[in-house]
Amino acid sequence: MQNHADVLIVGAGSAGMAAAVGAARSGVQVELLDRNAYPGGKATAAMVGTVCGLYYSSPEEEPKWAVGGFAREFADNLAKKSNSRPVQFHKRLHFLPYDIQSFKELSEELLKEHEVKVRYKTEVHAVATSNGFVENLRTDSGDTLGTSRTQFIDCSGESVLSFLAGRDWVRAEENQAAARVFKLEGLSAMPADALPFALGMALRKGVSGGSLSEDLALLSVVQGSYRNGASYFKLPLSEEVTHDTAQRAAMLKSSEEQIKTVVAYLRTAYVAFAGARISEIAPEVGFRTGFSPLGQDTLSAEDVLKSRKHSEGVATGAWPIEFWRPGKQAEMQWLDDGESYHIPAGALTSARAKNLYFAGRNLSADALAQASARVMGTCLQTGYAAGVLAAYASLGKSRNEAIARIRKDLEINH
Repeated sequence: MQNHADVLIVGAGSAGMAAAVGAARSGVQVELLDRNAYPGGKATAAMVGTVCGLYYSSPEEEPKWAVGGFAREFADNLAKKSNSRPVQFHKRLHFLPYDIQSFKELSEELLKEHEVKVRYKTEVHAVATSNGFVENLRTDSGDTLGTSRTQFIDCSGESVLSFLAGRDWVRAEENQAAARVFKLEGLSAMPADALPFALGMALRKGVSGGSLSEDLALLSVVQGSYRNGASYFKLPLSEEVTHDTAQRAAMLKSSEEQIKTVVAYLRTAYVAFAGARISEIAPEVGFRTGFSPLGQDTLSAEDVLKSRKHSEGVATGAWPIEFWRPGKQAEMQWLDDGESYHIPAGALTSARAKNLYFAGRNLSADALAQASARVMGTCLQTGYAAGVLAAYASLGKSRNEAIARIRKDLEINH
């Protein structure tokens, strides 16, 4: 069975959904594949719960937008559907909490509005290449999709297309630690800002008394999620993350046991948690990084920290470098307040396959740069940009025309 979509996208997370919208708005036929039964990627399956990277860092209470165009449009609509507003954190950062179901619904609405053909519960098992082009891909159901005239975009988060095609990588010395999100109901009524305080008190008591290991004491409240006696929590995982699929699968079970252990402790340790019960655990572990494919340009930590701008910049990054190591709190490297950097089009364009693009967590970047650019506010932009780049290539339009269009659409003015 052959597929004749002009642009074929793998991964329906924030980047893949944005890529589909960007390509469709450019006038081409789009098909989108995802291994889950619903859109959103880690935003929904790992229940991330917050959109970071939308705003400049600032000590001001009211946030200032760092993004424009589709990213801001999506965030505004998500805030309305979620009945949410930005939250300030670390006295310099702002992010947008969201409702998981609202994220799914908004993504589904956008894909339907833009007439994107979506194949859920579909995985890519093989990729054929020839003479510097991706020829096609084969799915787990045996379908062969695409031709050498198709433009492919990898938004899988794991660089599935590049990996299966045997492309080159940006080498990383280590992967970031993963996390698992879960929801507790039955919490005592309290002001929202009192919950992190109560949790911190209970965790410190557990560690000092020998009832709780230090790695479980890294548990935190997903800021902005507390409503009506229920809240989401995030547990950083102490295991070192590899690219071994069996090890990653095993982390699903081990992290669930860790969650049950810490919740059982909280019920006995602090009155605010006495009636707490686990109502939901994210279906997936939140892996922050994967393989980074080699692009025509590679975003570096120096680019991020020096707030470098680029004449071919197609996305604006404003989140600090946030690097998580197993068993530790995040290590932060900050941009100056009100500053941002550009992600060049070349970081979304394969250096080896002429019709392959990528966006989201698997853009071409070193490990520290990826620790900034991986957040959703940035993924919405890189996805949209990759969609336009691929669509313009399909239509026979120039790269310069595509970049000009992206910069106008995303309101990148400098």
